[in-house]
Parts: sequence; C-alpha cells; structure tokens
Amino acid sequence: MERNRIFSKITAAFAILMTLFLSAACGYAELPPRTSDATSSYLTPTGTFPTQEEKDIQKAAKDEYNSFINNQKQ
Repeated sequence: MERNRIFSKITAAFAILMTLFLSAACGYAELPPRTSDATSSYLTPTGTFPTQEEKDIQKAAKDEYNSFINNQKQ
C-alpha cells in the first residue's frame, strides 16, 4: 500500500517535470515568417459618405433609442 502511494507520487512528479521540460523546450515565433511578397507600403482605406436616405434611417434609429431610454428613466 505504502509502496503504491510512493510510486504514484514519483510518477506524478515525473509527469509534471516532463511536461514543464517539454513546454519550456518548445518555443514559438511571435511573428509570422517573412515572405518575398511582403509589402512595406500600405493603402489607407477610402471611406464613403452616407446618402441622405441612410442619414435619415440612422437619425430615426437614434431618436427611437433616445426616446426609449428617456421613457425608462421616468
């Protein structure tokens, strides 16, 4: 009985040590590998302005939200 308990403790300690050893030995690269087609210049995104119809829909949704919030506070 005592021998099994000691053996299980040694086995558990060995498993933990091996796990720590293997995880410390495995490194990883924080950056992906460089490729030859990598670019050093970037294009900034060009946005579009909303149309009047989209502005009206957004304003109606905002007004509905604000009226709901104001009614909740009362």
